[in-house]
Amino acid sequence: TQSVDVHTTSTGLSAAGHDFARARSALDAWWVWPARAVPVVSQHWRVLDAGAGGEDQLAAAGQRTLAAPALADVHVTDGRVPLDQLAAIEPSVADLAARTTAARRRLDAARSAWLVPELSQKLDTQLRRVRSIERTTQLAHRVLPMVPGLLGKDGPRRYFLAVQTPVESRA
Repeated sequence: TQSVDVHTTSTGLSAAGHDFARARSALDAWWVWPARAVPVVSQHWRVLDAGAGGEDQLAAAGQRTLAAPALADVHVTDGRVPLDQLAAIEPSVADLAARTTAARRRLDAARSAWLVPELSQKLDTQLRRVRSIERTTQLAHRVLPMVPGLLGKDGPRRYFLAVQTPVESRA
């Protein structure tokens, strides 16, 4: 079922990327330029432009991340973790993290007190979603470079793991 989910997600990202590219093209048309200069209308145009600007590239980065090896594909064999597979994951995650942060910054910058309530609420909802995705991708981006070292890239590692349960209250 996971391959179906990846395929469905990839197809959805592709369609979203095309939709965002068309929206950006329409917002950049010469006949829309006067909207940028009209008070109040310009704030609404800025939200639409922030929502469409670069999100086709964000969708493409999401597709590349889906196409890259997944952590679930990394299997320990004979006590060894294939570090080259972990390294193959890192560039797509870094790209996705950077593009997600850029999208959040664009949306944050587009906020205005002059927005109609419906658009303002929609913007706030989408910003919460983007911030959640940004936290996840930034965490993965920061952790992935550390994992090979923890798993012995630079030499053998030995770890001592001590576990205590509440049943053993002799701390």
